[in-house]
Amino acid sequence: VAPIFVKENISVAVPNYSLCPKVTIEEIVKQMLSCLKYLYLNADQLGFDRNRIYIAGHSAGGQLVTQLMCALWPLYDKRLPINLINGGLSLSGIHDMQMIMQTPYLQGDLKLTKQAVAKLSTAYLRPNLKTKLIAAVGGDESSEFIRQTQLIADAWPKQLEKMMILINKNHLSAVLELAQKDSSLVKSVLKLIKAKK
Repeated sequence: VAPIFVKENISVAVPNYSLCPKVTIEEIVKQMLSCLKYLYLNADQLGFDRNRIYIAGHSAGGQLVTQLMCALWPLYDKRLPINLINGGLSLSGIHDMQMIMQTPYLQGDLKLTKQAVAKLSTAYLRPNLKTKLIAAVGGDESSEFIRQTQLIADAWPKQLEKMMILINKNHLSAVLELAQKDSSLVKSVLKLIKAKK
């Protein structure tokens, strides 16, 4: 995904994180908090504007995007602003973890508790007010992925920049739209990023 955005003079970081069942989802969220903290505090050295951070994620990454949009950054580290993130793209994200906990083959690896579901279900959490969200999903994805995307769009009306259904795209092909310079998804993300002067 990097070349399209780099050509638009946008710096790109592609982080990695540990996977379940080796770690819990809460630990993955902590890893992403640490990643964003590092990027923010080292922005000058890395050569990008710390006041213009946007994030994107697909599937589990889409859930992480909304988790980070809810983060109480100054409580995590007093050097961080509450609105550390300006906007995000959640592509085919899961925002109500209750359904995941009730899916046996997933629960075997994720080992979600009721407490974890409450903390991780971002459709029921409060995002940072100034952060904008693009919620997107493939039109050929399962009804549950489409429901989850509609759920976050409905739950966060003040943050919602746009909800998109990517026609003829399934769960795997939807993410490939981020590598297509003329796709509606890329155009929407670029518009979101460039809206802030």
